[in-house]
Amino acid sequence: MNNQILLDDPLYVGLRQHCVRGAEYLAFVDEFIDVVQTLFAKCCIQWEASPISTGRYRDRVCTFNDDIQGTAGVALAGIFAALRLTGQKFTEQGFLLLGSGWAANPPGQCTGRR
Repeated sequence: MNNQILLDDPLYVGLRQHCVRGAEYLAFVDEFIDVVQTLFAKCCIQWEASPISTGRYRDRVCTFNDDIQGTAGVALAGIFAALRLTGQKFTEQGFLLLGSGWAANPPGQCTGRR
């Protein structure tokens, strides 16, 4: 969290410190990935609102970004369930997609959640 107003709020229940960034952050994540891969070689890692998953580790570990693949998977499952109930075809449907995950997060925030 790098929002000083929230950090100073007496009702804020999170850790009251700024986010670690840069080389120190990447070194921590690298170490975490190494340990997970050593202990749980077949583990699939879910990233919470992180652009790292789409680049740094994608060719090294089984990984997915919940804002992208996770949300899409749940939405698609809901569509298929509805089609099964209604007897309609996927190709006959129209869809409007709207979202505000990582892409809509203001710069300088640690998380996609506010």
